[in-house]
Amino acid sequence: MNIKYSCTYWGCEKDDANTFVDKVLAGGYDGVEIYLPTQSVFTEQFIAKLENIVLRKPDFIFIALQLSAPVNETVDSYISRMEKELLELAAYQPKFINSHTGKDYYSFDDNCKVIEAALNISSKTGIRILHETHRGRFSFHAAGRRMERSLPGRCQFYT
Repeated sequence: MNIKYSCTYWGCEKDDANTFVDKVLAGGYDGVEIYLPTQSVFTEQFIAKLENIVLRKPDFIFIALQLSAPVNETVDSYISRMEKELLELAAYQPKFINSHTGKDYYSFDDNCKVIEAALNISSKTGIRILHETHRGRFSFHAAGRRMERSLPGRCQFYT
C-alpha cells in the first residue's frame, strides 16, 4: 500500500500561497488540500506555484475544498451555488474535490437532490467529488448515512 500525506491549508490561513506551498514541500508532504477563493490573487499565485511543482513532482496531489459560506437558503438556491463552486474548482483539475455537501436540516430527499447535482458535475468534468463527514452537513448524523446506502457506489465519503 502506498500512503500519501497531504497538508491542509486549514490552520495556515496567515500564509500567502507561496509560503504555504514552500512549507508543504519542506515538510515532505505529498500534496495539499486547500480552499481557493474565486478570482483572487491568492488563487492565482497558488495555481502558478502548483503548476511549477507538478513539473518537478508529477505525483504531487492537489485536493480542492468546496466549502460554501453558511447561508439559510432553499435547497434549489444551495444547489445552484454549489454547482457554480464545483465547476470553478474542477477547472483547476484537482485530483478530487472534498465537498462539504448539503445541510443537516435539509430533508433526506432534498439532500439526495444535492448529491445528484454533485454527481452530475463529477460526470461532466471527470473530477471525483467526495463528501466530507462534517458537522452541519448531510453526512454528520445517522439519517445522512442513509444516503450512502441509497446511492451505492455513487456517494463517497471523505473522513
